[in-house]
Amino acid sequence: MLSDLKIDRVRVDKSEFRFNTNFNESPEARLDLNINYDVDFMVSIDNEKAGIVLLECGINSNEKFQDVPFAIEVSLVGFFSVEKGKVQEYFVNAVSVLFPYLRAHISTLTSISGIPPVTLPSVNVIKLLESIHIVGENNENETEEVIDEKKKIDENL
Repeated sequence: MLSDLKIDRVRVDKSEFRFNTNFNESPEARLDLNINYDVDFMVSIDNEKAGIVLLECGINSNEKFQDVPFAIEVSLVGFFSVEKGKVQEYFVNAVSVLFPYLRAHISTLTSISGIPPVTLPSVNVIKLLESIHIVGENNENETEEVIDEKKKIDENL
C-alpha cells in the first residue's frame, strides 16, 4: 500500500566534521559516541498539504572538543507534501523517512574523513519526538524567525 506522504526533496543544510588532531586515544580505549538529535516541523502558511522537517544530529558536539576524537553536526531538511489530509498528520512518517538520509550522510562523511565509518543506530522516532519541541501550526511559541522561515519555505515549495 502506498503512502499519501510524498517526499519532494531532501537538502543538506549543514555538514560539519571536526577532527581533533590532539586527541590521544589508547589502542584499547572504547569510544562512546554522544549522539543527540533535534527535530522541527513546519507547515506551509499557504498550503496545509506541504511542509518541511528539519532533522539535526550532533555527534560529540556537546562534549569538550579536547576530550573527543571528532565532532559532527549535520542538518537535513526534507520537503514533504500530501494528497489527502494535512501534512502534519504524517509528521512521524516524514521524520522516519529522513533518517536513512541522515544515516547515509554521516556514514559517508566519516568514512571519507579517515576514520572508521560511523553508522547511526536505529531510533524510535515516537520516543524521540516525545522528548523535543515541535514547531507546527497554531503554536503560540513561534518566534518571528520561525515565521520568516515558514515564508521562505513557502517560496521554495
